Amino acid sequence: MMSDWSKRFVGYGLSAAVGGLLVYGGFFYRAAPDLMTMLGSVEVQLTQATMMSADDEPGGDVPSSRARLLSDVSAWLDQVDEAYPETAWSPWYRGYMAYLNGDYRDAASLYAEARRRPDCDEDLRDKSVINEALMLRQAGEPDAAAYLLRWHQFPEHHAALVEGQLAALAALTAAPADISTGSSPR
Repeated sequence: MMSDWSKRFVGYGLSAAVGGLLVYGGFFYRAAPDLMTMLGSVEVQLTQATMMSADDEPGGDVPSSRARLLSDVSAWLDQVDEAYPETAWSPWYRGYMAYLNGDYRDAASLYAEARRRPDCDEDLRDKSVINEALMLRQAGEPDAAAYLLRWHQFPEHHAALVEGQLAALAALTAAPADISTGSSPR
């Protein structure tokens, strides 16, 4: 049988170990956020960046608030790529960032990459095709955009949207127009 002194020694030792683990877990251990938490942050920051002017701080070497926000989004997406390398959401949001920066061909290729990822469901694939076509249109390639929209097998509930995009592309190829006011790809 253990003496009282031995019981206290073991009890205090175990208490100190448990307390140390709780302190470590509560104050020092950083659990990686899950995919939806990271994507939620990306979505909020991209929404804010969409509403900001690209050149709100004229002159000097100080980047605009929008540029800093997009840099933060890029860092979040780097974490997403590291933790979830096969997710379709990372190229999807990078495509939107490229759109915001006016890199329409890059945006189109990123939307194409998103739809090739293994976790890209049917709805996201359809939206990726539409966004890729919009970016091709913005990049001055309306024929490629029309081909893409005709090639993809859309479900019936997207028919009106696709027909509207095809009509807009037909009008664009018939007479040059200002396409800078095109639809947002989101």
